[in-house]
Amino acid sequence: MKIMTLLAYLVLYTSSYSYDWGDISAYITVIEPTYMPGKITFQVDEQMSESCPEGSWLTWQGKGATAEDRADNAKSIMQVLLSAHTTHTQIRLFGNNNGCTIDFIHLLTNSNTGASVEDPNSNTFIDARDNRVYKMVTIGTQTWMAENLNYSPSSDDSRCYDRINENCDLYGHLYSWDLANSSSHGNGQDICPIGWHLSSDNEWSILEDFVGGSDVAAKKLRAVQYGGTDDYGFSILLAGSRDTDFEYYNLNRLGFYWTSGLGNLTRLFTSTNDNMMRGNMHGDHLFSVRCVKN
Repeated sequence: MKIMTLLAYLVLYTSSYSYDWGDISAYITVIEPTYMPGKITFQVDEQMSESCPEGSWLTWQGKGATAEDRADNAKSIMQVLLSAHTTHTQIRLFGNNNGCTIDFIHLLTNSNTGASVEDPNSNTFIDARDNRVYKMVTIGTQTWMAENLNYSPSSDDSRCYDRINENCDLYGHLYSWDLANSSSHGNGQDICPIGWHLSSDNEWSILEDFVGGSDVAAKKLRAVQYGGTDDYGFSILLAGSRDTDFEYYNLNRLGFYWTSGLGNLTRLFTSTNDNMMRGNMHGDHLFSVRCVKN
């Protein structure tokens, strides 16, 4: 997927509609959460026209051939608007004066903020730091990356397994605990993209409980190539590790995942055990990372 370096946009809906005004970029100030099925109202910090001044209620009418399609479309747009509001990301609007209705919404990514861009229709998002596309999955109340993080900072504390670049493409990067947790990645951010954060031990516990408990969690979350059932599309990979002796071990046998907070806690998956395990590891090991949406 080709994304411009300085400005990426996601076209959420296209049509042959004409419009009274357009190409107006703004930040969302208010979203009406109790929208009717197929309809969303919200406010932004810019004037659309004399008929739709700053603070006007703008309306998105769900698009689709059936009421169900229109309701689903409105739900998708609601997710995008909430994401834009949470991450302070601009949207670009095109619409009409009659009722201040919106015909098109573009979700913008500004290189100064580095916010990620989501496509709710394909359950993917773009990490604006390197334009890499990741799958995401919602399980219970949490939204997780459905892939291992593959961001490459300028640091010796991040490596591809065996220093082979192709392994990063398959399994993601391996990181030290300090690098994964460091707030030096810009905007007080840990290693994860803006709008996301390094998964905590408690968040892993919530996930574990939701999928049926520790005894079965690993099997249900593990990718099928490792004997898992991957019931939720979480696709845990056994990406191995680099130990404190700078040697690489356990590719396709073990998967270690750092958690945030004190204690150097990890979650461990194996190819033979259906349990999700937990333990303390030396922070200089290089392990995998999964991010959770804020």
